[in-house]
Amino acid sequence: MTIGADENLPTLWQHFMIRHGELPDRHPVELFGEAVVNRIFAGAEDWHWRRLARPALVGLACCMAALGWFSSRTPDGMLLTNFSGAIALLAVMGAIHLARDHRELSALTLQFCAKTEQEHRWLDRLDDYLRDLRNGTFLTLALDAQTGVRHSIPPSVFAGNNGRILLLDSRFDETRRAYRKPPKGSIIVSVPGTEATNSSIPLAGSPSLPLETSPPETDSAAPETETAAPAIVPDISGMAAGLTLPAAKPSSPAREAHHLYSLADDKFEKLLEAYLASKNRDETWNEEFRVIQRVTHELVKKNPFMDVGDIMQKLPKLMFEKYGQKLTFKDESVSKMIGYSNTHRYSEFRNFVRGRIDPTQRK
Repeated sequence: MTIGADENLPTLWQHFMIRHGELPDRHPVELFGEAVVNRIFAGAEDWHWRRLARPALVGLACCMAALGWFSSRTPDGMLLTNFSGAIALLAVMGAIHLARDHRELSALTLQFCAKTEQEHRWLDRLDDYLRDLRNGTFLTLALDAQTGVRHSIPPSVFAGNNGRILLLDSRFDETRRAYRKPPKGSIIVSVPGTEATNSSIPLAGSPSLPLETSPPETDSAAPETETAAPAIVPDISGMAAGLTLPAAKPSSPAREAHHLYSLADDKFEKLLEAYLASKNRDETWNEEFRVIQRVTHELVKKNPFMDVGDIMQKLPKLMFEKYGQKLTFKDESVSKMIGYSNTHRYSEFRNFVRGRIDPTQRK
């Protein structure tokens, strides 16, 4: 895995891949499909037909406008004038469309190019990631490996189709096909806390994801403590017991503890296997479901009030690292499988577990 110079920072493509639990050396065509990748790069080459069509349409519009003007000077030229004007207008609109088509390429156009569910899923992830880049969620830098000089990249560089080109081309450490080029160098990604670590493992997710070298359990309950009782912090600042008690058991949590929190490992495994045995699912589906629930169980043991969004951010990476399992289920389905919903069809396991813990809650 190539990390720029002496910085323990991932490149743009590596950060995107690791964030979703994938190996960073995967080729873009494997994820998005050849049709989608070709459409992203259409017009980026020097001699693509769009580069010739735009000036041709502009020339046609000028000729038709001139013809319409001269025909309007003749007594019987009204029909030719109208025809020439219509052709000139269409040519101008076509030239504007081609000028914008490559630079602003809509997500809907790419979705039409996608052929499989996986390609649609990765396009959604691509759009979400580029939105984070444009919002400045991640700090991107251009690192010159020869001089070691780093330059900040403005988020506006990733606007439109230019962001897709830069992301895909960063897999090969080049930026020549982008029409708005960043400063010279390999594009690397930094998020809060990255500079402070000496870990050789690249960052593995969004800003809320901790690094591999972060303290494992000390911070997991802190956000819940602050939101549960922020007003009492000044009064108990000198009392150690008062500081630790809310983290272990908040006085007024926003929701009940996660249904997997109180389960010992052996009890959890027995309930999981009993649930799967009651369902007529193929083994591939069962195995991915097992890994999803196991990782969720490990996370909520550290923080019983963990938000579903936080679990979803950590889930793909931990599934791949600990079990070698990729997340293929849709995000909205997974969020119901691991969340606090009692009514969705994917919340059956939650109701199954709660019914075994407390028979009065059986559905």
